[in-house]
Amino acid sequence: MFNETVKHYHRVWNTLDPVPYVPFKKKVMIDKLMGSNIISGYTHVGNSFNIAGNIVNNDINLLLYEILKGNKENIEMLLSDKSLLQNSKLLKFMLSDKYLELQLDSLYKCLEDVEVKEEITDEQLSGVILELQKDTTKLLNYSDKCELLRPFGLAEILKANPIGDDLEEQNFTIAAIGGSAISMNKMTSLAHKLEYYKEQIDILRARQVDKKIPIFETIDKIDFYEPRINLFDSVIGMIEGENFNYGDIIRLK
Repeated sequence: MFNETVKHYHRVWNTLDPVPYVPFKKKVMIDKLMGSNIISGYTHVGNSFNIAGNIVNNDINLLLYEILKGNKENIEMLLSDKSLLQNSKLLKFMLSDKYLELQLDSLYKCLEDVEVKEEITDEQLSGVILELQKDTTKLLNYSDKCELLRPFGLAEILKANPIGDDLEEQNFTIAAIGGSAISMNKMTSLAHKLEYYKEQIDILRARQVDKKIPIFETIDKIDFYEPRINLFDSVIGMIEGENFNYGDIIRLK
């Protein structure tokens, strides 16, 4: 009804800005994990205009996709000293619904409590993740492992949502979820700032002048689900010759 009544309403966002993804469109487990009052059932209105890409719908799974894509090298680093069998086991574990929901929630909790300083480099963040990996192996108690993530604001949420059937999966959870959350904290915090929006608008203005088309036509509008690509084969692709059945990770409903 809104879209039929208000014809020229544009909702401007960008792929890495975590704020336009909430409230969520449907009730999801993340609401329970966060203990938040984010209202489910919300639907975005207006003409979706993603200034940093060509994706139309900013479904929360798109941000999850970006978390996995943006941390591919860090995950590879955590798996580099493990056997093929261990890699297979941990990758399947990482792509379970419970792990992915906890990863997504941890990002928002991390953003709520802390912000990575802009001068911190990606190399320094990778070093932090390696230290997490080393420190978790020295501890036997899961609660003590979670305390390693207190500076990231994630100790309590990991304690409240323990996952993993053994020490290997628990150690991987602490290092991978904590590392992914803190590295994405830097990226998404920058993408939320007005300066980032201004930079992207300037790029589109230049394209508008160059192609002599209206600014709203400078991007191709593609539905996130349309390509139906196997996200984790193409994005993660960590083990050559191994074809895992990841299932339908992107939930369409």
